[in-house]
Amino acid sequence: MSVSTIFHRGKKVIFIDYSKVKSEEEALETLYQVKNILLNSSEKVLKLIIVEVAFATAKFMSEAKRLYKEILDAKTHKGAIIGMNALQEILLKGFNVFSKQKLVPFRTKEAALNYLTA
Repeated sequence: MSVSTIFHRGKKVIFIDYSKVKSEEEALETLYQVKNILLNSSEKVLKLIIVEVAFATAKFMSEAKRLYKEILDAKTHKGAIIGMNALQEILLKGFNVFSKQKLVPFRTKEAALNYLTA
C-alpha cells in the first residue's frame, strides 16, 4: 500500500510512498488515498512523502495543487518530503507557492521524521 501510518517519537505520521508508483493512474490513486485519510481525520496530520524514482505528470501536479489548495493544506500540520532529484526540487518550489503548508525537503527519512515530530 502506498499510504500508511507510522509512529515516530510517539507521534502519528502519515507515510505516503510514491517511490513504487509506475503510472499516472497509480500516482493519482495514491493522492486520493491521502485526501480520504485527511478528510476523515479529526485533527491536522503530519505527512512524510517519499518520491525516489517517482515521476510527476502535468495532470498529477495540477490535481495535487487543486487538492492541496481546497482540502489538504487545512488538514496538514507539517509536511516533509524525501528522495527528490534536482528536477523534482524545482517542481517542489513551484508547488510550495500554491501551498500554505510548505513541504520541506530532506535527504534522509530520519531527518524528515525528526523535523515532523520536533
